[in-house]
Amino acid sequence: MTAFSDLLNGVLALDPAADVIEFHNTWYTWGQLAGTIAAVRGAFRQLGLGQDARVGVLLRNRPSAFAAVLAVVSEDACMVSINSLLPDDRLLQDLRDLKLPVVVAEQDDLARPGVLDALRDAGTAVVQLPGILDGASLLPGFDVTTGLDIRATEPGVIIEMLTSGTTGAPKRIPLKRNAFQTSFFSALSYEKGRRSDDPPKLRSGTQILSNPLTHIGGLWGALTCIVGGRKACLLEKFTVPIWRDAIVRHRPKVAGAVPAGLRMILDADIPREDLASLTALRTGAAPLDPAITAEFWERYRIPVLQNYGATEFSGSVAGWTLPDFKTHHHDKVGSVGRFQPGVVGRVVDPETRAELPRGEEGVLEMKAAQFGNGGEWMRTTDRAVIDADGFLGIPDRRLGAVPVAAIMLKSGAAEPSAAELAAFARERLLPYQVPVRFLVVSDVPRTGSMKPALPGVRALFPDAA
Repeated sequence: MTAFSDLLNGVLALDPAADVIEFHNTWYTWGQLAGTIAAVRGAFRQLGLGQDARVGVLLRNRPSAFAAVLAVVSEDACMVSINSLLPDDRLLQDLRDLKLPVVVAEQDDLARPGVLDALRDAGTAVVQLPGILDGASLLPGFDVTTGLDIRATEPGVIIEMLTSGTTGAPKRIPLKRNAFQTSFFSALSYEKGRRSDDPPKLRSGTQILSNPLTHIGGLWGALTCIVGGRKACLLEKFTVPIWRDAIVRHRPKVAGAVPAGLRMILDADIPREDLASLTALRTGAAPLDPAITAEFWERYRIPVLQNYGATEFSGSVAGWTLPDFKTHHHDKVGSVGRFQPGVVGRVVDPETRAELPRGEEGVLEMKAAQFGNGGEWMRTTDRAVIDADGFLGIPDRRLGAVPVAAIMLKSGAAEPSAAELAAFARERLLPYQVPVRFLVVSDVPRTGSMKPALPGVRALFPDAA
């Protein structure tokens, strides 16, 4: 199998003058992308970094940050994802705790209060990205790794990916290089007319990259686009007007958005002719309300192809194909599709772990080479049903859920306003974690053992959906 780094290095050299990334309506060339990648690699060599070196990247949907990712993975180093959207105090703590030999960041992030102090405390060197695909260099005063307890390498790992935290506290998942490459080349072969062993080649068309690079789905889509030789329109942040403008200008056949973005697109009532180029929309990263799929089909005759995956899986493991949608979208409502080639799934009893017959509900287990666990069954925490035709799915009780907070005040404490609580939360949480409603209570419903009773707590917010 061709190595990921070989394919990337090959595609970078094909036509340096050709356009590759559009950002804020300006095109940048393969030569500019390759130049920034080379500059980042040069800084690594000045630091004496080699294979498996842990390299932190402050991720943003910007060309230079993405070039840094490409530089790391093409050097067979380990990219440690750092979410630039974290509140300042959590970002600073992350930079101190990671014990990295080097961090690559744009000037905007390095100028944030306390960032350089945190990196100095950790003894971490810094590669700065001065502009959009405008090279890279070691930051004066941070051109040597000085930390005494640095975790310098992570053998065999290509990415330490930070999870989104939508179902629990964010954590970093080590994605094995061999398993990641197996999954990556398998995904490339799903495209019509593509083979996993194809030589580097520039392809026509422009892909709209709207999902965050801080999440595995967004990063995966960007890597398959660029390494596959396609042009990209990189959206710094998803908004309906910007997404619609990109679709109208570039006329892609396939585009995508997370389920919440799809709902926003429907609510915007975009004219049918603006989306006429689309033969399908892809979505993932969160549960999809089947009503969204039905409405896109009824209004635009555009199939919505959901996929199912997670950081722990090195990407997607199941999804809808266009032929499956045309045949089964009416009779498989709510399914996330069928397992991708190379992935085997089963449903087991949650207590005994005995495999259950097709059509019965249980806990999902899977095995695949892309998991990098020696072919063992991986047990998920997801409820599932696999039907007689191999379709995976079960209605998700989280659909429509939003964050809320029940608050118990200390004795004698003054009750803060909702605005004050929201401001406090925004300083400490990611945007989608900020509660939409706060309720001050004397106590929360509890179980016999005095633990909070979650069904009772949810019942305090009957209209929060």
